[in-house]
Amino acid sequence: MHRISATPDQLQETIGRLTYFHDWTAAQLHNIVADAHILAVPKHHLLIQKGKPLEHLYILISGEFRFFIPVTSGDERVVGILGPGSSFGEACLELGIACPYSGIAAQSSHLLAIGAKTFLQEVHASRHLLHKTLTLFAQRLMGVMSDVEISAQHTSLERVACYLSKFQPDPHTEDFSVPLTGRKKDIAARIGLTAETFSRILAQLEQAEIIQSKGRELRVINASKLGLFQPPDCVEK
Repeated sequence: MHRISATPDQLQETIGRLTYFHDWTAAQLHNIVADAHILAVPKHHLLIQKGKPLEHLYILISGEFRFFIPVTSGDERVVGILGPGSSFGEACLELGIACPYSGIAAQSSHLLAIGAKTFLQEVHASRHLLHKTLTLFAQRLMGVMSDVEISAQHTSLERVACYLSKFQPDPHTEDFSVPLTGRKKDIAARIGLTAETFSRILAQLEQAEIIQSKGRELRVINASKLGLFQPPDCVEK
């Protein structure tokens, strides 16, 4: 991992392209630029280690990161997979606690790193940014609860059906895409399945003409049929 040399104007341009900052004021962005830098992170580099404090807020400019909790068997319990435009670290910075998970680059990535003190000062000084950050925390909590509820379903088919249904835009949409962010192994782990079982269920759904898959592209083409495999307590979208 190394720090990329960038002028304030280049940092300003990079930050301006990130949706995270689209409603920040010019003065707020000026303060952020003064305490920001860009990191180039190679694939498989462990940026965040469970139990260690964070000193920066990170926002993905490009690439992909996988977040996990190490378990006693030496394996990983994947808790999140993030792509470009996503941020991580806010909760730990706000609470002043050590990170409860580890984070590794799943692809060669570029990150914007912002000093913790500067980020918190700007957020705490703005009612709008506080509300925005609270909303982000709530959305992430609901995402975790969604994964936990899906993992509690009785059968593998129910878990996969519930997971796919999360991406249905509204109850009347029959055909919709499902983003396969990260490895299938990691997606499967989030809903309590092995990669082999996840792939087997997807194959069954494709054979039943409920989904179509090609490489990393997956579409649900018959949401009504998919709904037949969802238990009554399947997580709300």
